[in-house]
Amino acid sequence: MLNITDEELAGYFREYVEGFQCKERHTQSACDEELAYDSLVAFFFPNEVKPQVRLYNKMMDVAVEYEESGFMAGYRLCIKHLQEQAGSFENSTTNPPQGEEQGQEQADTGFVDALDFISSKQIADMFRTPNWKIVRRIDDYILPNVSDEEKAGYIKRTEKNSQNKKTTIYYLNYDACKNYIDYMMNSKKFHNVEVGIAKLIVEMKNRFQPEMA
Repeated sequence: MLNITDEELAGYFREYVEGFQCKERHTQSACDEELAYDSLVAFFFPNEVKPQVRLYNKMMDVAVEYEESGFMAGYRLCIKHLQEQAGSFENSTTNPPQGEEQGQEQADTGFVDALDFISSKQIADMFRTPNWKIVRRIDDYILPNVSDEEKAGYIKRTEKNSQNKKTTIYYLNYDACKNYIDYMMNSKKFHNVEVGIAKLIVEMKNRFQPEMA
């Protein structure tokens, strides 16, 4: 089963909450219960605003903790079901022709000098997001919009992760890192990315000193 830490799931939960941009994300039943609790507190403390506020805030803290734990449990259950379906699909399909398999391995091998690149995994750590999200952004949104010359700055490799499973890693040169920063700054889909961008810029200065001089 995919090994996802509580810290990673908490990050996904924050992304989920921020994605609503202050819009209502709860069911009508949950909103009705909130109003009922508010009325109950006002009934017992009709003329005392401070206890009302403190009790309401504490109730919301507890509710968010329960919401986050439910989000984590649901996410893990969804991953479990998806992996079970993927396993069934893999067992029902035939192996690829030997030539195709060898061609894929050949495309994924090759030496990458880490001193000349910043990996998608490093960028993922800076932005506190999974590596596969960085890879997907590069594949789906960045590479289709750069020149063939710029594409040479993105080296795609298949490597084994800490669970000894194959994972895709991109290695980005200086210009590729700049493209990634431009994409994150100009996209309206992402919020609170300033810290990640700042960390990437610092790493670029340390890694690509001649280019940034």
